[in-house]
Amino acid sequence: MHWGYCPPWAIQKKLPHTINARVETAATSAYFKHLWKKARILVPADGWFEWRVEPRPGDAAAEPL
Repeated sequence: MHWGYCPPWAIQKKLPHTINARVETAATSAYFKHLWKKARILVPADGWFEWRVEPRPGDAAAEPL
């Protein structure tokens, strides 16, 4: 399955596909501005995944001060 969106101008610039949009910035983002004005899409979901960066055990940043 292909997942993501890349407007024609971004494809020409070889920019990556995006897989999500934040409602706070979608109306003004270059990627979504045109879609926000002209089109809509609904993707039903019953959950989501948030990327979280955690330090590796033994890293200096992981050690308490």
